[in-house]
Amino acid sequence: MHAFGVVVFLIWFLYVAISGPKFGSQPNCNDRVKFAVLYVFNVRATVPWFRALMIAFFVVVIPFFLMILGFFIIAPARLMKACERRIENVLKKYSWLGVFRYVFGFP
Repeated sequence: MHAFGVVVFLIWFLYVAISGPKFGSQPNCNDRVKFAVLYVFNVRATVPWFRALMIAFFVVVIPFFLMILGFFIIAPARLMKACERRIENVLKKYSWLGVFRYVFGFP
């Protein structure tokens, strides 16, 4: 669900950034919006170079973080299956360790 929300945010952000000067119910106020970048200088929200920089940043960073999120979701499941197989092999080899099946909940 979180990945879906991130993708929806990216689409919405692209829409807002591309239609920046014309976005909203009062587009004549859009050029008055300023971002404080690192508290050093102010940048108007409708400046084309800043919008292009933000678009490039989000288009690169968001898929990267989604890939990392997918890795942290999928990789532990594969690792868990591999660990279960190895534990099962050890339990078959050393039958006296069978008591640990009940302790750790293995079938």
